[in-house]
Amino acid sequence: MVTSPAPSLYSGYPPIGGVRLVANLAVAALAVPALIWSSGLLPGASDLYRRRRRHALPLPISHAAADSTRIAGEMPKSLAILEDIVQHTLSNLHSIHKSLQHWQSRADGTDSQLVHFMMFERGPEAFVKATCQALTSLRSNGSPSQYLLNSASDIFAKKITALKRMQRCLSVFLSEVYSKVEMSREMLTESSDQSLRTLIGIMDSVFHELEGSFINAGYGHILATHDSNEPVRLFKTLPEVHVGSSDALTESAISLIYENLGELDSFVVSEISSHRKPRNTTIYWLPYTFGAIGISACSLWLLRHSSLMGSSDMDNWIHDAKESVARFWDVHVAKPDVTCLL
Repeated sequence: MVTSPAPSLYSGYPPIGGVRLVANLAVAALAVPALIWSSGLLPGASDLYRRRRRHALPLPISHAAADSTRIAGEMPKSLAILEDIVQHTLSNLHSIHKSLQHWQSRADGTDSQLVHFMMFERGPEAFVKATCQALTSLRSNGSPSQYLLNSASDIFAKKITALKRMQRCLSVFLSEVYSKVEMSREMLTESSDQSLRTLIGIMDSVFHELEGSFINAGYGHILATHDSNEPVRLFKTLPEVHVGSSDALTESAISLIYENLGELDSFVVSEISSHRKPRNTTIYWLPYTFGAIGISACSLWLLRHSSLMGSSDMDNWIHDAKESVARFWDVHVAKPDVTCLL
């Protein structure tokens, strides 16, 4: 994680071509996790992106240019929107990266660790299924442990492939944002209206490119069709905002940007939900189960001997315990003290 923002993401680069720039930015996006925070620009948008602010990649606009806009007046909305877009994408990448690290570390485990994972760390349903399949393999003169190892390899390969595919799409999306903003840097630091028009045009292009990237990566099902057989795309097209366009049209375009971000978040969650790092309740379901059984057994035993079930055992035990404590105190504490005083 970057601990202090650099003056500019591009300050150390020599003049390079677009392909090399996109490649470098994709690597940077993968290496820097971050959380998002609210821009407070639109009602309801702050609830969607409310997080504690963290250090992350700097904005595609150099800090000198951003500071000059603050000195000249209020910071353009386009820079705050751009900040939300970048941080939101980095947050998704960070979540994917954590899950990817988990499954890669599992895949690198020993054979005994893999067998333990397949049997005891995937939940009770998976435990029963793995046990039945292992017994079936044993009956067919196969090796149950080898079957479990092969199944574990297939599971890890599938999860890692799905996570890397989504990670690659989001990384390219983020690098395209940085690349296009770099090319339009001067217009984005102009007046608020000019910078908004520029950003809306950039984001409309980048969202459509991301949709194409998803389709090329194998997510063709995102293009749903209705009775008219016309595809309904994942991201909505942003309206063209020209000089003299109404404020309502501009606000509508900004709302669509955040709506597309929400659609992106929902799509990412739906595609990788089954590949995320499992919860602790799933990993440690067996100890939790034995703990719950033990607590239940103790509770039933106490209830059976309590007055609620018509038994005087609990009252007798409490009475005997009180008498034992009083007798111990009288014999071993009170009387020796008196003897010493005499």
